[in-house]
Amino acid sequence: MRAKRCRMLEILVRVGLALPRRLARRWRDGPGMPHGQVTLGESTWDVEVAMTRSDRYVGLGKRTTIEPETGMLFLYPFANEREFTMRDCHVPLDIAFLDSNRMVVKMFTMDVEADRTGCRKYTAMAQYMLEVPAGMLTWAKVDVGDVATFSSDVPVSWLSDP
Repeated sequence: MRAKRCRMLEILVRVGLALPRRLARRWRDGPGMPHGQVTLGESTWDVEVAMTRSDRYVGLGKRTTIEPETGMLFLYPFANEREFTMRDCHVPLDIAFLDSNRMVVKMFTMDVEADRTGCRKYTAMAQYMLEVPAGMLTWAKVDVGDVATFSSDVPVSWLSDP
């Protein structure tokens, strides 16, 4: 009887762990990345939401322009030490690292590297990252300690790939 209960618990755990990935696949398999809005400081950005490993790996790389009121929000299911680079990026970016409460814990301006290999690393303990064109975080008067607001169409973070 105990072995049967353990087996049932194991099955429930496996199904429970697979469910977020199946739900995330619905967004992934749709046309492009999900979109939403992030309000931080005195500005609101229309963002693409990178919630899969492949979307987060590419990020805003390969783009030659990024409009001032746009950017990308990177979602992870939990906070951890996150590392970002400017690999294959053609435009300078601002990045805000946000903790699990969406509070800004670190900010950087990331310059384009001549060889675009992404040698310089930008790291912080965070669950969310917001990338916008360089200078926009200063223009919006964003400071460490500010809290971001996400629009309701931003998927919940536990649906993202770890």
